[in-house]
Parts: sequence; structure tokens; C-alpha cells
Amino acid sequence: MLNKTLKTDPATGRGEVAIKVDDDEGGAYILRVAGTDRFGNPVVADRAVTISGKKDETRLRILTDRTKTAFYFVVIPEQMILIDTKKAAELFARFDVPIGGYVVNRVIPEELGEQQIPAYLRNRIAMQKRELDQIRGAFGNQVLGYVPELERDVTGLPMIERVAGLLYGS
Repeated sequence: MLNKTLKTDPATGRGEVAIKVDDDEGGAYILRVAGTDRFGNPVVADRAVTISGKKDETRLRILTDRTKTAFYFVVIPEQMILIDTKKAAELFARFDVPIGGYVVNRVIPEELGEQQIPAYLRNRIAMQKRELDQIRGAFGNQVLGYVPELERDVTGLPMIERVAGLLYGS
């Protein structure tokens, strides 16, 4: 058991304590914090955490090495997917994991809206236009390309080759 003193900020009530866990294997732990508030009331909180072990050091070093690794996000122009992608990108940034860029997938061509199409498809094009504006604003020149909505999911080498052709030219 570890005993540390925590001093809180009088204005915010927040405080921090750094701890070090010596465990070469790493693993799952429960952190339990107990104390009293300024009125003398007991305060207890538990939090499950995962601690990285020595084996993870090499993996983490490779993941954060910008000369060897970059992650590319594939984002679909939908609000919830965009929110989740932003959260993931913030998490990657917090741990110095390099992001190579973003590819926007399943974009319905706006020209389709000039044709006789069902209302739901017209609404979807309008929704995507708003989300595409959000994507351009959030990621700017980190957007590496746009892939149109295709007749089926991108699975298998032929479809991957087709998408590569759309992104980089045949």
C-alpha cells in the first residue's frame, strides 16, 4: 500500500499525485484513493488502470517513432464517426503516436443531387456536405483524399487496388 499526501487547489478543488508502479510484466490494477474533504467527510474512489510492462517499451517506441510509423484514419462523413475520429486523434496526440493523415470514405457525389433521386438520398447528400465542411475545418491539409461511395465495401485485393487507383491515379 502506498501513502501519499494530496494538496488540492482551493479554487478548483483539483489535485494530482504521481505514482510509479514497478512491475516488469505490467497488468491490470485497481487504484483506490481514500481521504477526507475540507468538511471532514470521507472520500473514496476506485479506478481500474492498465500499466505497461517492460515488453511494451519496445512496442511503444516503435508506435511513436515517426520515421517508422504513421497511422491513417479513414473517416466517413457522418457526425458520430467524425466525433469518434477527433477523440481518437486527440488520444493519439496525447501519446505522441504519429498521424499520417485522413482519408474520407463513402462520399456520395454531389452531382447525384441534380438527378431524380429519392428524398432520403438528397438528404444524405446535404448531411454529408455539412460533415465534409467539418472535416475540412478540423483536418485541413491532413486530408489526403476522398473515396466515393462504391457499390460494395472495400474488401479484398481487387477493391483495394481500385481505391488506390481512385486516390493515387491508375
